[in-house]
Amino acid sequence: MHALIVTSLFSIATGILLFLPGWIALRSFFGKQRPFLPFETLIFSFGISIGLIDFLMIALGKADITLNMFSLSGALIASLIAISTIAFAMRLSRKNGGSTIEENSHSFSFNKRQGWLFIIMIALTILIKVIYLTYAVLPTATDLGHHMYWAKLIATTGMLPLYAKQEIVTGADNSYQLTAPQPIADFIIGEHLPFAAISIFTGLDFFSAFPVIFLFLLNLLGLIALSMLALRRRTRARVRGLQRVHAGGC
Repeated sequence: MHALIVTSLFSIATGILLFLPGWIALRSFFGKQRPFLPFETLIFSFGISIGLIDFLMIALGKADITLNMFSLSGALIASLIAISTIAFAMRLSRKNGGSTIEENSHSFSFNKRQGWLFIIMIALTILIKVIYLTYAVLPTATDLGHHMYWAKLIATTGMLPLYAKQEIVTGADNSYQLTAPQPIADFIIGEHLPFAAISIFTGLDFFSAFPVIFLFLLNLLGLIALSMLALRRRTRARVRGLQRVHAGGC
């Protein structure tokens, strides 16, 4: 029962934090039009949501506002209202100016062979990942553990961390000593802020499966993104070829 509750919390938090904001932003700008495939909408929503969450958490932290469920929720709602207002004004301006967003005239979809290849590719990815993660669910890897340290610090203190490190050196009497704190680059902050956001909203422990599952989701969406990119390039190449043939025939 505990595992079911934890899984449900993670799924709900991921959907609300990392998919819904991006979907609202896309819907605000494009309205009822559908310029993207469902998979593309899913990927764009995820990417936009992560970027928005990162930006808001950094902005709140730089403003010395405690990062918690209430401040993040308020900032997220306010930013989505602002995005929707701007998008509505842009759409109204285009409508009054006589220009509208054109639908994707070259819609495309998988053929039967491509569909089966895509399903097999996703299935193999899931199978290989599950086999690998069976005995490595906890964040034991050095890089992931490093990010989870900073993410837990953010979730615990509610503030952006001061990135610093200390080295262990040997003194003149062969005793071990710590050096003074030295600043380190903070460009990695965007990589662990989504983990901190999920923990802030759900209270999930970092020493659990949720960090690895989140990275697993990133891998799957990355694979889908590459597939969509390859399919679009193939479709555009085919359309250009047909246009050249048509122009030559005329």
